[in-house]
Amino acid sequence: MNDTSKLEYLIKGIVLLILDIITFLLVFSFWALLNFPVFLWSSSAILLTLMMLNGVILTSRYFIKSFGVGVYSSLLASTLLYYLSTMVFTGATYILIAPKRYVLLFLLITLVYILVVFGLFVSGVTKNQDLVRKEKEKEKMLDLNLLLFRINDNLRKSKDYVDELCYFELSNAYTEMEERIRRSTPFGSTGKPVIENLETKILTKLQEINESISSLQYLEEKVGKDKSIVDALNDVKIFTINREKLNIQ
Repeated sequence: MNDTSKLEYLIKGIVLLILDIITFLLVFSFWALLNFPVFLWSSSAILLTLMMLNGVILTSRYFIKSFGVGVYSSLLASTLLYYLSTMVFTGATYILIAPKRYVLLFLLITLVYILVVFGLFVSGVTKNQDLVRKEKEKEKMLDLNLLLFRINDNLRKSKDYVDELCYFELSNAYTEMEERIRRSTPFGSTGKPVIENLETKILTKLQEINESISSLQYLEEKVGKDKSIVDALNDVKIFTINREKLNIQ
């Protein structure tokens, strides 16, 4: 833990200690005797909300890391409102309210708080999943574009050591494949396992094509090899078309 983290926890600890002391002074005072049957319920309710507020503040780093600043800010505001609502509700009704009625109203406040927290949790999980999906999409598209760039670069270089007809077939097959890929939806944009497997297969196939084109300069007989590369490029085009079909199902 670095100095900044230690200072942050120290400040949080001091603020919470002051809040806890003020709460205890308000709860355990002479006024508690005015309606002692409610005292056990009200003190338990207030201490529960205080404990939850302490927990949310002390674990702020975990919530921010897991769900983001926006969700944590809403959670902190909701928990603070839950604590203040309980304090104000208890202070306003303490003298005249019956224990059963107090418990029912506090449970109603707690239910509202739980529903709000549940909504924030669902929102946070959804947002986190979206961020992970976008990061995966970014990584896959980076890998895809890098492979296409390398294949195109090696293809241009191959013009120096393959015959004109061979180069035309390779170039034409590559152009058709690239256009098909560019028109398709971004890689990594879907969470379907079958599509992700197909994307991995396409990337692997492109890597093999790049290596095959690069190795052409070292081969004396290129006719058979160049045809296999053309077939591989056509296979990738077909894989891409099948991926799009799966994507719209």
